[in-house]
Amino acid sequence: MSSINEEKEARYESEVHRNAYRLRIKVEILEGAAYLVSGTERELLCRPLIAKHFWYETWLALKEQYGDLPHFIRMPGGRSK
Repeated sequence: MSSINEEKEARYESEVHRNAYRLRIKVEILEGAAYLVSGTERELLCRPLIAKHFWYETWLALKEQYGDLPHFIRMPGGRSK
């Protein structure tokens, strides 16, 4: 059985990929860092400091880069921030 934190982290991962898809970009993970990929370009999004919060930190970085776009960036669980 997974912990509540693991479940939250899984929801952040899903939300990151969903928002990336809506933004027509792809998130690629390499050597502990998250990159945004569009066509042939790859840009470092973040290198999360705490591995067990990888997707939460990635979600925050995506939100910071693209602004507060409630129709794209939602809190896991469905509510907009």
